[in-house]
Amino acid sequence: LDNTGTPSVAGGSKFITGGTTTITDFDDGITGQIIYVISEDSLTITDGTNIYLDGSANYTTFAASDTITLICKADNKWYELARSNN
Repeated sequence: LDNTGTPSVAGGSKFITGGTTTITDFDDGITGQIIYVISEDSLTITDGTNIYLDGSANYTTFAASDTITLICKADNKWYELARSNN
């Protein structure tokens, strides 16, 4: 993933983080798309406008080797399916 707050997930399903910038949204998703994000860095994924995480809380402990799985619903809204703290 680009080291931006809103990286593009167009055309893929498995992504590796590219930096420590807080992620606030995933751009270019399509309805039904499932993405698997593997962290290479410590960063935060923000729960809010377009990302809906378990417990309605930011994922602040997303560290190297951790994973999170999300599904895109209509209007580029992302919902957490699973996470693994490794």
